[in-house]
Amino acid sequence: MADAVASGRFSELWAEADASDRAEGGRQATWRVCDTAAYELVEYPPDDASPEETARIEATRRRVGLCFAQHMLAADGGELPRSVIRITDALSEASSPETQETYGTHETHETQLERSDE
Repeated sequence: MADAVASGRFSELWAEADASDRAEGGRQATWRVCDTAAYELVEYPPDDASPEETARIEATRRRVGLCFAQHMLAADGGELPRSVIRITDALSEASSPETQETYGTHETHETQLERSDE
């Protein structure tokens, strides 16, 4: 996790998503960056995985994405503590399974990864 943050690979995506979310409200764009990072750090369930295994891996991926967000916020250093709490709470909401069903996140991974390689 620390290596992913320290590499700077997600810094530009993070800044763009943060600016977008500040303008539009919510934290969907920022969560997509977190989810993309988690996508790189956590194995995805195999096609023949049981529903229980799939649910366990998805829950782990969500926690990894939220952990990534905390690391990015700590590395930024420009946010006030109350802002970090507010952003973390909003990301927790954006990462909920119900919200992801509404907005979706997985279809954006390839686009974000391509952009982060530029």
